[in-house]
Amino acid sequence: GGTGDEFGNSLLQTLYGYSIGGASNSNDGDVSGNHGNDDAWIIQIDFKGKLLSEHSYGGSNYEQVNWMVKSNVGNIIFGAVTGSNDGDVTGNHGGDDAWMVKINAFGKIIWQKAIGGSNDDEPTGAIQEMFANNRWGNEGCDVCDERYMTANISIAEKLAG
Repeated sequence: GGTGDEFGNSLLQTLYGYSIGGASNSNDGDVSGNHGNDDAWIIQIDFKGKLLSEHSYGGSNYEQVNWMVKSNVGNIIFGAVTGSNDGDVTGNHGGDDAWMVKINAFGKIIWQKAIGGSNDDEPTGAIQEMFANNRWGNEGCDVCDERYMTANISIAEKLAG
């Protein structure tokens, strides 16, 4: 970590150790590339806990990784919440949006998409088993139910490719 606050709330076992996703508001110590406020932060550690790599993702407002899944070719897809519309984030619809991001094994963004309406939207569950099981938070959202399911299926098809 750094001199600010860091936390992890998502864990994946990888070939070389673990990927841990959460958030950080530091830009020193073990944390680099912060875009402002809290960024989504993913670290890679080996099986003994040694830091292998770290990456900050986001914009000038708040981002946080809520969940991560591995693809069959070693990419990571993570669901985060974002309040930004700059930096790594494009297409925010207002308030906090759910933010779907696909990164390669080296942490480079392959694809990103902000999803939501003018109220706050947040991804609260992972797309599992070929992205078949979807569960999204909808408290106070204005794009729910069938529209959420349609968006999830469309995104899952794009990400699986």
